[in-house]
Amino acid sequence: MKQTTQSYKDIFANPNHWAEHQVTINGVTYGMDAIVKLSTPGQLFDTSGPGIGSAVSREMELEFMPRGTIPAAAKCVVKTRIGAIDEATGFEQWSTWIPMGEFYIDSRAYDETGEVMKVHCYDAMLKTEYVYLDKHMDSDSGASWPKRAREVYQNISADIGVTGSADVIQAIPASWVMPYPGNKTARDLLREIAVALGGNFVVNDSGLLACVRLKKSTTVAQDLKLNVGALERGVDSGAFTKVRITGIQGVEGVTEYTAGNDTGLTIEGECPWGTQAIADSVLSTIAGWVYRPYTASEALLDPAVEIGDTVKINGWTSMVAKLDRNFDKMCDATLSAPEDEELNHEYPYVYTGYKGNHELKKVEQEVNKVDAEVAGLKSDLGETNKSLSETNKNLEAFKGSIGSMSSQRTTALNFSKWSSKEFTETLEGGTVMTYTLTFDSSGRPTKVTASDGHAIGITW
Repeated sequence: MKQTTQSYKDIFANPNHWAEHQVTINGVTYGMDAIVKLSTPGQLFDTSGPGIGSAVSREMELEFMPRGTIPAAAKCVVKTRIGAIDEATGFEQWSTWIPMGEFYIDSRAYDETGEVMKVHCYDAMLKTEYVYLDKHMDSDSGASWPKRAREVYQNISADIGVTGSADVIQAIPASWVMPYPGNKTARDLLREIAVALGGNFVVNDSGLLACVRLKKSTTVAQDLKLNVGALERGVDSGAFTKVRITGIQGVEGVTEYTAGNDTGLTIEGECPWGTQAIADSVLSTIAGWVYRPYTASEALLDPAVEIGDTVKINGWTSMVAKLDRNFDKMCDATLSAPEDEELNHEYPYVYTGYKGNHELKKVEQEVNKVDAEVAGLKSDLGETNKSLSETNKNLEAFKGSIGSMSSQRTTALNFSKWSSKEFTETLEGGTVMTYTLTFDSSGRPTKVTASDGHAIGITW
């Protein structure tokens, strides 16, 4: 929740208060006389229910009467203040303006009169859809990695033009290091950090790149009582009692760290550099947390409340996981913690809160396939040396296995230098990786070393 003054709190406590809003675009401020319609839908999770490892962009829908030129991708800064009549003096009282979000125009159109412009905007999180190394060519080398997660987070904040949250910087231990990212986007890397922190990244109303951590909050941002137009409650989930962190590092295979027990629900996230200590830390944050689905519409929500805050409605509490504000005089909102159908199943199951991509499992299958083929070669060779022609045959099979293993991440394999005990592959994006082979006295490969430092041993 945003920090507000006592004067703001006193005005909001007046049941007859109202709100005013403004949007500043290209140095021009548009007030209520120019704003026809304004809303800012946003959410915490990129799935239908609770999880960790999301980094979702918030949106803004604005209809207004523009003055002058509106540049492409212009920044739109939204602010709100509240006012009321001072009963003692009869004069209007106004709070200071508080931030309500920063957005960038993505598309625009005029209404039928040609006077009202309609713009659709996103916040700065959308800017994280770039390959991290494209902006950090000086780091585009395996030799300069791993890097501290704190440094990567601060670089991403600067790249997208927002301020890194001091809370996040302090929460990321100096011991957390991230491996060479290859073609990963900045959003991919943020998601990994979010998993390790046990939360989800957002760009908050103040323009900070913040991480909302899942936990049993004891702080209620606002008690709405029954100040909602309609309220629909879902069924509370069971308590979360287990954490599973999974990832993959190079060709070493899948890693998995678990903490807790199966007496309740499990929350899962993907983090290639995860550790047992990270899994334990996330568990300490979410242990016992219960997700309480609901939808409250036409709620008289305090403008200072943000996504991730806890609110009380009719005597019970839940989190604001999804928020759509209408910027009119009432400043009403629809807020919710969306229902997840999986939470309603009564037959025992293991819930995975993070539904990430399945490329990890595909790579794992390829690694297992290569292992099986190498084992088959060992069986064929037996315990004695085979002839040179037989060895060459097995080397060709090994080359095919390498190609299968690499197919998930390469665009081309080149074995033209096989005779000199090396071959190359071209990754998506054009990066060329070189692999050097080590052979035993019988001509069998015993080790493959990549130019980024990764190596895989082969046992015959």
